[in-house]
Amino acid sequence: MDESSSKVDGRVSEVDESSSKVDGRVSEVDESSSKVDGRVSEVDESSSKVDERVSEVDESSSKVDERVSEVDESSSKVDERVSEVDESSLKVDD
Repeated sequence: MDESSSKVDGRVSEVDESSSKVDGRVSEVDESSSKVDGRVSEVDESSSKVDERVSEVDESSSKVDERVSEVDESSSKVDERVSEVDESSLKVDD
């Protein structure tokens, strides 16, 4: 009787092992769900790249502003030349 009951206990321990395998499967499901989270983070990264492109467009427009300021500087140089012409005409009067 004791030996047969120990065999029953052995069977119960085997059932416990199979239930631990079920727990292993649950942990695998958790890993797959974390992979889904990884995909979501990748989508967020791609949207941040779009933001970077917008900032690059802003930088290029600021370069256009710089070019306009350069044009202003060149026109001020033309004004300086005109003032030099005025000075030379004064010398003719002397």
